[in-house]
Amino acid sequence: MLRAIWFAVQLGLLFALAVWLAERPGAVDVHWLGYDIHAQIGFVLVTGLILLLLLLWLHRLFLGLLGLSSYFKRRRLEKKRGKGVRALTLGLSALAAGDSRIAAYQVARMRALLPEDHGLSLLLEAQAARLKGDHQTARDLFEQLVAGNDTGFLGLRGLMLEALDTGEPQQALSYARQALKLHPRQPWVTQAVYRLEIRSGHWQAAEKALTAVEKSGALTHVQVKAEQEALLLQQAEDLTHQNQPKKALKLLKQAHRLAPDFIPASLALAAQLIELGHKNAARKVTETAWTAQPHPEFVPLWDRLSPPEKKKKGEAGEGIARLHWFEKLVALKPDSGEGQMAAGIVAMEDRLWGEARKYFEAAGRLAPTALLYRLWAEMEEQAGNYEAARALLAKAADAPADKVWYCKETGRIYDRWSAIAMPHGAFNTIEWGYPQDRSAPDKAIILPKAPDVLMVEQELL
Repeated sequence: MLRAIWFAVQLGLLFALAVWLAERPGAVDVHWLGYDIHAQIGFVLVTGLILLLLLLWLHRLFLGLLGLSSYFKRRRLEKKRGKGVRALTLGLSALAAGDSRIAAYQVARMRALLPEDHGLSLLLEAQAARLKGDHQTARDLFEQLVAGNDTGFLGLRGLMLEALDTGEPQQALSYARQALKLHPRQPWVTQAVYRLEIRSGHWQAAEKALTAVEKSGALTHVQVKAEQEALLLQQAEDLTHQNQPKKALKLLKQAHRLAPDFIPASLALAAQLIELGHKNAARKVTETAWTAQPHPEFVPLWDRLSPPEKKKKGEAGEGIARLHWFEKLVALKPDSGEGQMAAGIVAMEDRLWGEARKYFEAAGRLAPTALLYRLWAEMEEQAGNYEAARALLAKAADAPADKVWYCKETGRIYDRWSAIAMPHGAFNTIEWGYPQDRSAPDKAIILPKAPDVLMVEQELL
């Protein structure tokens, strides 16, 4: 619209000029070198305009001819760069497919076609060397990336992964810390530092790193809290092994305050209080935890908390007294199958068959499990009721499985909770429940992680 208006304005001005000239006729006389030239003013102006336009066109043609070589040079460079980008794409595709031979070939092409793109070519070449298993070459190339102003982080990340590939977690931690200085709020980097601090057993440093992880948003507040609990319990366990029970107790209390419903924290705190002779405090922790979430590992702790006079062997009525003590545990959570079964086991151990059968029957109504039926069958066999024992064993074969401590990453079953799941060393992956693969509890139930050929994975460990 504006262009049409501007064209109309120009046309109007030209028309006005033509009218103005028509109203003012005149002539031009030129006397030069013996020549006399007489012409009308309009003819002179039109001729001058034509000459001016011709000169402008010749000027543009001259400039175009001068820039022709630059144009062809630019076209050649664009074509060369396009081939270089294609070589990069093909090289990355070869890396993703695990073909180190084609990747190396595309690296050579890219270096020739894009000599100025040192970062891209170095990264591609380093990853190709890493894929081939040439760790020294890969390390040298990553170090060249570190030296670059814009590629330092890529180089540090590559060196970190190289160190992990060659079994050097301390070196990997050093590179991760350097990368964290470059990108202190990068989620991937904060998690890398945190996991490597854990792998190295630097628990206090891991706590500081966990703060950075939370700030970066890599983990939710709930996940961070769970990691804090595991860190505190692991530190307390180490202090206990170092014969520093009071320091361990302080950390266990902190973990219990952080998550009163976390079974491992309650178990560890109650056990430590018993070891230090604080039975009343231990009983309070046990009762609170049992009421909230009955767990079979509280049963032996409850047995240790019974008054000494009720545990003396050989005294008359000792078995009844012990059973009365466990009846208190049952009363804390009457609808718990674990409590009923615990009382039944105590009665069975003291050969109180009628009482044992009563509690086992109550447990069967609340939580019929394979373990319950096996214990019940054992009791009936000891009591001489072989037919009943065989029937109960048959029920055990079809009964629901029992909950266990297992690693949620591998499915491996453990006797007790631990912050570190051995032998693979995963941190805070053991939980109470049912493994995904009950038929092969000692085998991994997840696919192994593929090699990080493109360095685009979300997690380091």
